[in-house]
Amino acid sequence: MSIAERGRRLDIFKAIVAIILALLLLLMCFLLASRAPQAAATATPVAQAATATSVSPTPASPTAIAIVAPTVSAEVKDGVLTLTGSGTPGATLQILIDGQPAGEVTVGPDGQWAFNTHLEPGDYQIDVNALDEAGNVAASAPPITVNVPAAIAAPELDPLTPNLTAGPLTLTGNGAPGATVQIVVDGQAVGQTEAGPDGAWSFTTDLSAGPHKIEINALDTSGNVVASSEPAEVTLGESTTTAKAPTLDLPTGALYTGPQTLTGMGTPGSKVQIAIGGAPAGEAIVGADGQWSFETDFPDAGEVTVTVNELDAAGAVIASSETATLTFNALALDALAASYAPGAVTLSGSGVPGSTVQIVVNDQIVGEAIVGADGQWSFPYNFTEAGDFSVVVNGLDAGGQVVAATEPAIARIKAPVAADITRICDYSDPTVFGEDKGKFWLVDRCDTLSRIARITNISLAAIIAANPQVKNPDLIYPGWEIILPGR
Repeated sequence: MSIAERGRRLDIFKAIVAIILALLLLLMCFLLASRAPQAAATATPVAQAATATSVSPTPASPTAIAIVAPTVSAEVKDGVLTLTGSGTPGATLQILIDGQPAGEVTVGPDGQWAFNTHLEPGDYQIDVNALDEAGNVAASAPPITVNVPAAIAAPELDPLTPNLTAGPLTLTGNGAPGATVQIVVDGQAVGQTEAGPDGAWSFTTDLSAGPHKIEINALDTSGNVVASSEPAEVTLGESTTTAKAPTLDLPTGALYTGPQTLTGMGTPGSKVQIAIGGAPAGEAIVGADGQWSFETDFPDAGEVTVTVNELDAAGAVIASSETATLTFNALALDALAASYAPGAVTLSGSGVPGSTVQIVVNDQIVGEAIVGADGQWSFPYNFTEAGDFSVVVNGLDAGGQVVAATEPAIARIKAPVAADITRICDYSDPTVFGEDKGKFWLVDRCDTLSRIARITNISLAAIIAANPQVKNPDLIYPGWEIILPGR
């Protein structure tokens, strides 16, 4: 490279450096000029703060209340809707009924709130919103639906006739059709009835002599009083008539121990007391048709006296029926043996003398027997196969209706086991022979019909005729019951 060329490059480099330095100088001047006003602006407050005597604190931002969703429940009474629930203490709740604002309420310090309003009958949707400070909805309770029922009209009591006397008094009046009507005498509920489709109702009660105040209430489905009649006052005089004595229907058929229903007649609306064995056993109300009934239990066989007393309002006896003596008998099936061989088995037991008992085996009626004068009965039944059989004995009345029944008993019939004919019977050993049971012979392994006839002094022909299940008179099986005719 020539000396002239080197000189030109050096001059160019110097020019570039000069330009760069000039640009840096201009940038520094610009920066210094822009910082000068900011320094002046910040200097003044510092001077003022130094000369100030007091500084007011900056107020803190208010803390917003955390609003939770309210709860709501409803109760309707006499057309008034009462809403209650819980929410954030101090929060404002907005009540909407079918989407329309119905009012606002503030939640109390204990977190509880209540709101009342009157509504016409019908169904309504209730919404409860919690509002924030700006009046916006912050939280809501799940909507609920309420029904406001139509108001029940107050019942009426028909005017009472004058010169009434103590005893059964029939009250009548009107109310809403189908409504439940409660009768209150001297502040005490004595009963209730239902108004008919036409609204009419009636109720019979027994009142003592003297003044009484009678009120009639209409009840809702929960048993609450929703309407009441005007109270009526009445004074009853002493009864001048003698009470007609009640009666007891006397049974015409068999009377068995166990549950029984006693019936009879009396003054409609009156109360009768049933005395058994001289002691009160219970009470019954005589119906409008003059009939009464009373269920009780007679657990023991034997004679029992029954008297029916009519009571006044104070519970005193004012008339009595004739005392009746009833005789109860136990219906029984004698205990069955542990098992029987297939064939005739004599069933026996006790019952009402002269009555009929019905024998039922495995739910099938197999026959009847007449109870003897000694209260005993027997019935032979042929069990043709092995197995367990349920036996029940029914007591029948004169019309053939079942009035009592024994508990089921099991007759176990086992397959016969033939006697070991290879073994010689020792006729001097009484244990190899059966036993005379009175009405039948219980067979053992060495018995024959011929021997049974000889021992019992009953003809062989008669025994064979009474036991058709025996095909071979010389081949009978242990456990069989051979009927002994004439016993």
